[in-house]
Amino acid sequence: MEKDLRRFFSKYTSMTNIKTNQLPKYEQDIEEMLKYFAEAAKLGQTEALFNLGVCYLEGKCTGENTTLGLQFIQEAVDKGHPRAALYLEEYKAKEGLGPQIDREAPKEETFERILTEVRREADGGPIYVTGLFNDIFLEQGYQWVKMQDLVWRWITGRLRIGYLISMEEKYTMKKGIIFDMDGTLWDSSKQVCEAWDVAVEKCGYSRAPITIEEMQGVMGKTMDLIAEILFPFVQGKEQDKLLEACCKEENDYLREHGGVLYPYIRKTMEALKSAGYHLYIVSNCQAGYIEAFLDYYQMWDLVEDIECYGNNYKQKGDNIALLSERNSLEDAVYVGDIQGDYDASMKAGVKFIHAAYGFGTIHTVVPKIMVFSDLIEVVPTVLDK
Repeated sequence: MEKDLRRFFSKYTSMTNIKTNQLPKYEQDIEEMLKYFAEAAKLGQTEALFNLGVCYLEGKCTGENTTLGLQFIQEAVDKGHPRAALYLEEYKAKEGLGPQIDREAPKEETFERILTEVRREADGGPIYVTGLFNDIFLEQGYQWVKMQDLVWRWITGRLRIGYLISMEEKYTMKKGIIFDMDGTLWDSSKQVCEAWDVAVEKCGYSRAPITIEEMQGVMGKTMDLIAEILFPFVQGKEQDKLLEACCKEENDYLREHGGVLYPYIRKTMEALKSAGYHLYIVSNCQAGYIEAFLDYYQMWDLVEDIECYGNNYKQKGDNIALLSERNSLEDAVYVGDIQGDYDASMKAGVKFIHAAYGFGTIHTVVPKIMVFSDLIEVVPTVLDK
């Protein structure tokens, strides 16, 4: 169940924003979202409790149920969710169940109360605290310009009098290492070829066996482009169905058999995590591919979040930026092996390390590693400057 919940949050946090009415597109996705919210809520996951409460109070996806909504929100408050208390106060004020909130002039005690809530989760220093303040004030309806001025003036003033300990003394920036999959963590090309050949035959098509060279030549591209290159003999919906069958066969095969893992992956990741870095994976693969990798090699304990093209049909640069924002990263580096990985990193505004042992070259001078374990020495030179 824990693995299922991780898969859910990695998928639906990119598809769903309850507060802004950004919901999954299809009815079956909404049902799955609510199922996993409910399961996570039973385990006490505060974000799930908060989102379920909002769903029931505002009638989103579930039908309105004030009693159940207040129950979920209150439980999230009791477990320390940083925004639930503020949402509950706002809701009660709007419904006449509590005192009205002075939107135009936040009082000193408002700052004090919000800071108490925010600091429970703010492990990224004053900059991250400010970001959470921004989120909270926007939810409460304060004017953007006025809010920015108030937040910065108040925080810098508190820093001067020592209310917040300086970042250097107390906090460390939240730094993330985001990994590509193919050509960086493993080489699954042989196994993928075998799985896709099986799927092509099951679907009733005749094609020469896919070669490793063909597969390595398309790895890193989005799934729709791969289908166009490898299956030019079908078009439109037929091509989509064939690709879907290949991806399912591939995920099932890799989850059972794995691929060729590059040396020292786990030990290196453990060392990086112990050094305080947060580890993630972003790939242009289909949904379920990263999960199959993590299942087979039992690495869920090392990787905090994942994102891929198959979850949301976004390009890699967009997904790197999405994951960085979702995890409140203040500095991040993407580790990949082809030019497209470098280009995506530049688009996302993160740093880049070239896995030179992989499938491609980079047309500019960048930090590089010749084996995966080189990251232990190279990452600090990129992120800790």
